[in-house]
Amino acid sequence: MTVLSGVAQVSVGGNMRAAVWRPKSNPPPKPTYPAQGYDLMVTNDAPKPAFDASLPANAKKALIRVHAGGLNPVDCKMLLSSKFGGTYPYVGRDFSGVVEAIGTGDTRGIKVGDAVMGSAEPSFAEYIVADLESTSKKA
Repeated sequence: MTVLSGVAQVSVGGNMRAAVWRPKSNPPPKPTYPAQGYDLMVTNDAPKPAFDASLPANAKKALIRVHAGGLNPVDCKMLLSSKFGGTYPYVGRDFSGVVEAIGTGDTRGIKVGDAVMGSAEPSFAEYIVADLESTSKKA
């Protein structure tokens, strides 16, 4: 990470650890609920999110290194949903972590190095790009 004019410019590449849903090699013939055909596993080959603070699309976003993620009822409901089926491979919504890089727009007083919490997907990963509208600085 390099800091340029007080704004971190990060080009994160490679892989990270994350909890993901992967199709089972031998799924049950008639699953009771759609997620029975999938395994929840931790992988080291999930792609790290790329984040460039200078892009207008990232003006009100931040790259967060996640320290803790939360599992919510909505995550459990996804398992029972008929829409489940590989299009939602990641797990978790709530997170707590530290800002690694931040956009150039209205950051609501949040800066690189701040401890934050909020809601973004996937929170069971090492890094996420979170919208600052749903992110708060910890007291």
